[in-house]
Order: sequence, then C-alpha cells, then structure tokens
Amino acid sequence: MGKVINMRMPFVNLNMKAGLVLFLTLAASLFLDGGVCSPKSADAAITQLVNWTKAYDQVSGTGSGFNVTVPTGTGAYRFMVVGITQTFAASATQANPTTITYGGQALTSATTNAATSNRTHTWLYYLKDNAVMDNTARPLNVTLAGTHLNFQVWVAVYDGVDQAAALTVGTGITATAGSGPAQLSSAMAVNANQQAVYISNVNNGVTTVIPTFTINANWTGAGTSTGSSGTTAWDVDVANRSIPGSNTTDNAATSAIAPAGNIRYAISAMSLPAFVDSTPPTGGTLSVTAGSGQNSLSWTAASDAFGIASYVLRFATGATAPADCLSGTSVPGSPFSSATFSTIHSGLTGGTQYSYRLCATDTNGNTSTGSTGSGTPKLSSSVTSCGGCHGYTSTFNDGASRNAGGLFQGSHNKHVITQTIVCSTCHVAPATTTSADYGHSTGQVQMASPLNGGSYSRGASFAVSNTFTPGTCNGTNCHGNVYSTAAGASIAWGTAGSGCGTCHTGTPGVFQGNGAPNTGGHNIHMTAGAACGDCHVGAVSGISGGSNHGNGVINVANGYNSGTGTATKRASGGTYYTCSTASCHANPYAAASVTTNVWSPTSTGCGACHKNDATNANLGAFTGYSSPATTVGPKTGNHVDHLNYARYVCNDCHAGAVSGSSGGSNHGNGVVNVIQYAGTITKHQTPFTYLTNGCAAACHITATWGTQLGCIDCHASTITRKKGRPGTTLANVVDELNGGTQVWGHKRTAAYAVANSDCIVCHLEGVMATGKTTKFHADGNIDLRDHATATADQRITDLAGASFTFARFSTSYAAGSRASTISNTSIDNVVTRKFCLGCHKSGGSSNATAGQGGIAAGGTSLKPFGSAGGTALNINSQFATTNSSKHPVLGPLNKDFPTQARLNTPYNGFTRVGTSGTLANGVVMNCFDCHNVVGTPLTLRTVAAHGNAVTIRGTSTVSGTPSSANYPTLCRVCHAGYESSTATNGHTAGSALGTGLNANSGMTAYLAYGCNVCHASAYTGVVRPVRGEDVHGVNILPTGGGTSSGRWSTGTDKRPYAFIRNTKDLGTHQPKKIGATTYTPQCEMGPSGASGPTCSNQGTKSYSPGGTY
Repeated sequence: MGKVINMRMPFVNLNMKAGLVLFLTLAASLFLDGGVCSPKSADAAITQLVNWTKAYDQVSGTGSGFNVTVPTGTGAYRFMVVGITQTFAASATQANPTTITYGGQALTSATTNAATSNRTHTWLYYLKDNAVMDNTARPLNVTLAGTHLNFQVWVAVYDGVDQAAALTVGTGITATAGSGPAQLSSAMAVNANQQAVYISNVNNGVTTVIPTFTINANWTGAGTSTGSSGTTAWDVDVANRSIPGSNTTDNAATSAIAPAGNIRYAISAMSLPAFVDSTPPTGGTLSVTAGSGQNSLSWTAASDAFGIASYVLRFATGATAPADCLSGTSVPGSPFSSATFSTIHSGLTGGTQYSYRLCATDTNGNTSTGSTGSGTPKLSSSVTSCGGCHGYTSTFNDGASRNAGGLFQGSHNKHVITQTIVCSTCHVAPATTTSADYGHSTGQVQMASPLNGGSYSRGASFAVSNTFTPGTCNGTNCHGNVYSTAAGASIAWGTAGSGCGTCHTGTPGVFQGNGAPNTGGHNIHMTAGAACGDCHVGAVSGISGGSNHGNGVINVANGYNSGTGTATKRASGGTYYTCSTASCHANPYAAASVTTNVWSPTSTGCGACHKNDATNANLGAFTGYSSPATTVGPKTGNHVDHLNYARYVCNDCHAGAVSGSSGGSNHGNGVVNVIQYAGTITKHQTPFTYLTNGCAAACHITATWGTQLGCIDCHASTITRKKGRPGTTLANVVDELNGGTQVWGHKRTAAYAVANSDCIVCHLEGVMATGKTTKFHADGNIDLRDHATATADQRITDLAGASFTFARFSTSYAAGSRASTISNTSIDNVVTRKFCLGCHKSGGSSNATAGQGGIAAGGTSLKPFGSAGGTALNINSQFATTNSSKHPVLGPLNKDFPTQARLNTPYNGFTRVGTSGTLANGVVMNCFDCHNVVGTPLTLRTVAAHGNAVTIRGTSTVSGTPSSANYPTLCRVCHAGYESSTATNGHTAGSALGTGLNANSGMTAYLAYGCNVCHASAYTGVVRPVRGEDVHGVNILPTGGGTSSGRWSTGTDKRPYAFIRNTKDLGTHQPKKIGATTYTPQCEMGPSGASGPTCSNQGTKSYSPGGTY
C-alpha cells in the first residue's frame, strides 16, 4: 500500500503517508471486526498461502516456454491461481499459452480476453486442492506459441476456497488507444466472504513512457511489473480485492491513465467462493495425574483443517465430567492458546475426585465435544485408613464406579472380604486394608508383577479411569487348577454372579449338576446330601469356597488324615487321604468310627463306609441277602427281615436311600431318619438302643425295631393290604383259627392258643423253625405250601404242574361256572386238588420232619399242627374216581341220571337225555361247593381254610320224620325237584328212581325229604369219619349193619352205588346195570333185624328206569 501511495500521491510527504496508513489500518480493523463485515464462525476465511509471485518474465521472445518450481503452502481447501499476460507489436503474431501444468496436472482456464488488435492480452487459470496434491513444491510448466514483446506468468495460492462452488469471472479489454480507465467490461458479482483477484496489462504503444494510474480503492495491489521494448511500454499488475461481508459487484476500474490518448489495456478477474466450515476440530487426549492437593493436566494437540485457535478446560467434582465446555467450572487459565498443552489445577481437596472436559476451538469458531479425564488428589497426612479415600469400612461394595460410597470396580469384595486376600497379593501398594501407606495414589493402578504366580492382562501399571475396563487374571495360583500343576482358567476381573463355576472350569475342575466337583468322592457325598460346609468351613455350594478358599491348600475338617488336615493344591498327581475320625463316617451303632476308604471316586456305595471287620462283629458293616444277590443292607435290627428277597427297599423307610448306593439326602446328619417312626434315633450311642414300639409303619402293627414279629402278632386283627391287592382288608386270622370262638377251626374244634406254626403249616410266608418271615412274605400273593411233595418250602403248582400264584382266593356259582372239563389254573380247583387234598391224603403231609417245613413242632404227617391238632383224614381217597360212590371232584361222572333238570345252577351245565343206559359226563365240583356258608355263598374267601362258625352250606342228614322243615339242606344245594316225590312215583322223571316203588303213603316224606335214609351209611348215629364218606365218596359198605341179601350178599359187585349203603334199614340195592352185569332195579326195605324208619317195613320193591354204573 505504501508503494501505491508513493506512486500515486507524490504530493503527500512521508509523515502524512505514515499517519494515513495508521488511520486506514485502524479503521479497517474496526470495520472488519465490529461492523457489517465481521466474520461468521461457520464460514472459513479465505487466506493467501502463497502471495502473488512472478514466476516468469520474458522480453522480446518467440515461442518456447518455461518450467519453474512453485510452492503451494499447507491447507485443506487450497486453490492455485495462475495469471498470464503478454504485450506484442502491431505487426507481431500473438503469443498464446498452449500448455499449462503443475506437477503434471493441467490447469483449468477461468477467463481470457485475447484480441489480435489490442497488442495486450490477459488469462486466468486455476487448479483445485485435489490436484495440488500435497505440500511439496512442484514444477509449473507453461508452453508458448508465437512472438511477443513481453510475456509474464504470475502465481498465487489461496486456502479456504469452496472447491465445488462455481467461480464468478469478468474481463475487460480495449483495442483503441485512449486514456482509460482500465476496467472490466461489466461489473462482476463478488458475494459475501469471497476473494476477488485480477491480472491487468496497461500498454503505451506509442512511446516508451510507462503508463501511470491509481488502483481502485477496494483493491490492493499484490504485484507490479513494468517495462518497454522498442516503442512500446507496459505496466502489469495483480491485485486482491478486500473480502466483502455481504454480496456486492465490482468492475475494478482504475483512475485515468497517462499519457493520455496512447493507452490500451486488458484485464481478467474472478471471485473465489469461501468454504463454509462446520466441522469441529478432532480433539486431543486428556491425561490427569493426581498429586498432593492438585491435579496435573496435559493433552495432545487437536487437529483441524483451518487450524486451532484455543483450548477450553472445564471441571466438576465427582465421577462425572461436565457435559460440555459450557458446563462446569473453568479451570484457571482457560481458555488456553493453541500452543499450550498442559496446566496444573491446584488448591484441590485431597480424596475428592475431580473430572475434566477439554474442548478445542478452530479458527472458524467450531468447538469439539471434548475429551475427559479424572483424578483424585492425595489426602493429607491426616488419613488413617483406606476409608479415608475409598469410603471402605468393613466391606467392599463392588460397583461400576469408584470412590462413591465404598463402591469399587471389579471383584474386591470377593477377594478381600470373602477370601481375606490382602491388598499386596495383587497390588504394589498398599500392603493391607489397614496399611499406613496412604500416599500410594499416583493416578495409576499398580499391579503386582508377577501376580500371585500369574499376570494381569492390562499390565503392571495403567491409568486410573472412571470408565471400567476389565482385564483378566491369567495363570494365577488362586485361580489355578487345584487338581494338577496346570494353570487354571483366565478369569475376567469384575465377573459377577457365576459362583464356583467361574473358576472351576474344564476337567477335572468342572462342577457337576449337584454342585459337586468332578473329583474324589465329592459326587458320592453330595448325592448323599452332604453340604460343602460339612467338610470345608464356610463353603456354600455354587457360591463360595469358604474364608480360606484361596490360601493355596485344601482345608478339610472332620479328621482328614493327611497329617496336617490339608492337602496342597495344584500338586502333581493329587494324593488323596482317608477321613479317619469324621463324625459322618462314625459307626451308627457305637461310639467308635468305622474304617473308611481313601477319598476317591471309586469308593462307591454303602460299603465304602460300612465295612466289615475281621471278626464280622462290626454292626456298621453291610451284609448281602439271599435274593436278589445285589441287595445289601445292615446286619442290625430287622433289616434282613425287610430287605431280603426285595420285599421292601431302603427307600420305603429311609427317604431317598438306595440299596448299596446311597443312604438318602439326610444320611450324614447324625441321626437315623425313619419314615413313620416315633422319633429320630441318635447315632453313635453306647450302648445302642431302639425306641420301644417306635416303628409305627402301616405295613405292620406298632413294634420295637430289633424284635421279632410273628404271624399272630400282626394277623390278630384285620389288616389293610399294602401289596398284591393294596387297600383290601385281610381278616383276623387268629380269630378264624380259634375253634372256640368260631365253633370250627382248621386245627381243632375247640378253643386253643393260636401259634405262629399254625399259619406256617399251610403258608410259605414263615419259617417253621424260627418263626421269621421268608421270601414269600409280603410278596403280594397267597403262597400255599405243597404238602404233596417232600420239598419243605415248595409252593403248590397248577393242575398241569406249572408254577402257580394267586393274590386272592376266588370262585363262582354263576351259570356256566361248572363244566365237565376244568381249567388247569382256576383257583378253586387248584386249591382243592393241590392244597386241600395234598394234605388230606394217604399219609397226610409229605413234609415229614417235625419243626421244619409244614409240620409243627411235636407234629406228624397226619397231625401237622402238632400233637394237640386234629388228624388229617384221607379225603383224597374218598373222591377217587374208582370209587363206586363219589362226588365229581377229581373228575366228572359218566352216567345216565340225574338229568340236568334235576340239578340246580351251576351244577346243571351238561346235557343228558334221561334214557337208561345212555351216558354223559356231568360237571366237576370242588371243595367250596359244599364248604361255604349257608345261603348266598362266599366267592372271594373260604371259611374252610382257617375256620368259621359255619363251614358247610347245609346239613347232610336228618333224623325223625322228614318234612319241608326237616330235611338235609346240603343236598338241596345241588339237587332239585325231590320234594315233589310221592309214594307211587318215586323221585319222578329225570331220576334213576323215576317210578314203581308202589310204596304206601308212609314213604312219601322220606322220598321227598329224607335223603339220608337211603343215601348214607345209616339214618342216625353216623360219626366221623364215616359221615365224611357219606358225602365225599366211598367204595365199601359200612360195618355193623343189618343182614344183607341179594346183590349186596351174592352179587359180583357188592359196592354201594349212588351212596345207597344204609345196611341198617336196607337189605339190598340193585341198579339197572353195573359194568356188564344187568339187574332188575329194586330195593329191599325192611330186612331182617331192621331198626330204621317207617319205610323200612316195605320189603323188596322194584323201580324204573334204573341207573347204569
């Protein structure tokens, strides 16, 4: 500006010029800073990185060109402008630039005003930032064509230019000599914040006098070059316009040009748009180092395309930094210059956390969001505990932030409080929670190295930060695999809620579903209900290993026999020991302990603790039972009676117990826990005692464990069954057997004291010699003894000899229930033939040894109940199919009479035509068709087995004059229609005695109601066992009768048929046919010496049709 003033204002002295410069500078400053042209923070100011520089100036040349290195300066939105001008004579050829490149990149033409008649030309070219490439100076190359008097190239570089916006250009030129002014042909738009530039060439083509003029007041000359050649002189100028604060226009007009009348000019201009900057700086990193009563703060430089103007630093107390750089409190000295990168914040309170935010502001007023940091100045010497800084009292409340009400990041409470691990195990300082080293705070977390045999992933030292960044503890002894020397799991600091499984991972350290480590005997004990704390003080399954868990050894209570009570962790091989005095392994039946196995996963089952000793005297030992072979149990009390033969299982009395495997969940609790027991029994008593009548289990009567119950102890009252048919009721067997109460008992017909042996004679559920139960007891079946075999404890088989069991006696009297052929497995027939007749046979019971099998002490085969019992009659022989008279128990009767019409249901389940000599089988019967109660028979129990007031369905004999009120009711159970008999027609149709007796009227009552007059051994005075023969069957005539005649006296077969054998009242009886012998059917009533009823004086009478035998 001074040059221009000097050139254009020669009349002003130097002092006036200096004053004018100062005035204009002050005015411009005030105008630009506070007036309408004040900069906007969102717009980047265009700055000039490289001032206008004349790169080339050639006088009187032809063609060719030049190559010169040009710098670009540093910036992000650079814009290179190249101005070219030439002066040439009227007769010369115009010299034009043909190639313009910078570093090989072609420049773009903005505007030109070349005209051949003007003798002066100007051009403007540009290159954007992306083509400027980098900050390295590169060659500017211009190639020319033609001749000239003068050729100049000017170059400038600007920054902050919008690379995408369109340029505004303007030109001006005159070809006629005149006096100017030099200006654009039309005003060029120059918008707010834009930088306008131009290059001009003013030419005097007549003389060598240099043209003179004044530049427009809005423009500042940036470079001038004058010269002459021949008769031509020139003045070349480049200029920058002042940047407007609002949109305007400008034609860049100069003053009038001297010498007047000889002037020509050319001018090219363009306006560069400013880049609008809205990008905040990229902030640096803030570091805070705590000191005594102060924090030292330092930061790295921020970056921005337009440069950093200043740094703002704000703070707040506590763990949270100010939200932005308008919040909080300004740190003294803020804002700091762009060249300042540290400060000290002093006068702070020790132990209080201070949090900071640092923001950078660029030259366009954009501010970064900032970076944060915090620091806690050290306390003064008055601090006497960790709580002085950390708020620690008796627990570490692990949390997500530090130093706020005792909150610590990570897992301090687990380690320091729960496991009593001292601070120095992991940290350089302090040594303990009560250490005197309270000045350890340096702003760094200082980790021990090595860290308890391992390392921390974040290193030995790292900056304290309120942002929790957990590391991992790797290979530390406290997290090591306790079962080998291998390193344990890498555990992330701050891992929460996963309990034991956090560290105990992998084999063999992994925990199982029941909470037991997969080592030694843990699974056995945990399955049996043991808790971790039983052996490891303070340990809780899934949560904690106790207060000494991290001390490097395994601490075991309850007499672990390692010599020290501990076992070294991470030992190669992992030696196990025995638990020699553990209370949970003590002998439950004495004060002494039992010998236990070495701690091992192979020490399985009850036998691991319940060992037998050399003398087999250890009550705690388990013994094997008879069946199944896998069943084992204690030798004490009544265990064998319950567990043998799997009648009961351990779980029936001890919840969760399994034979040979486990004593249940409460097994180790010091008492014997029994279901339905009157109370708990303390283990380890000396001497050991049981509660009197303590066992109140529903399976039997109240009893004292260890004593023996016999059959009559439980079965002296009704019992609700638990097996076979649960819920049904068993009768009072003792009462049934006692003949005195029930009139008839199976043992004898008199009152007597029932004994266990009375039950065992027939039932396999007891042992005759001891009275103890057998494998058959409580198996759900009625197990009847087979007296037909010499094998003492053989169960009856079915009719085909196959195995046979039944849970309840049953029979039926429904139509169709009796038939000529029977099932081999029907209960009533099997019991009849295999059980009843197995003992009531020739020789009685085949179990011949008294006091063993089915013979009571003092008994014999015929008197199995003992000497006081009754004699077993040979009923089997009475039913023999070879007998002449028999009821069809061992097989059906093949006869012609009676027909089915003369029998009641179910005994009429066959077909006979009722023709003499035409035979057909009838039905088969069983014992219970007669041995039952009067009236409606019982179908689900038998009164003949034990005893009852009534054991026969009716009377089999009658005395006196028979009548409808005085007749053998037992016969009527099966036989029907005989009460309609008359003196003239016998027993009527369907009977062998249909008609023809021609008896007097006195016989009517006997034919209708007096069955035993004929069908028995006598009418009166029949005694045992003859009366049994009269109803079961017989093959001989009775002795002591009257004089026999006819067939009974002289016939080939004198045996009685149809049970007609009353030799006292009858002289003879002839059926129609016996085998191959045919008779005239007749009966002699009233033989010599007869003493029978009225009908005995009738003499010999014939009848028809007669039966075939």
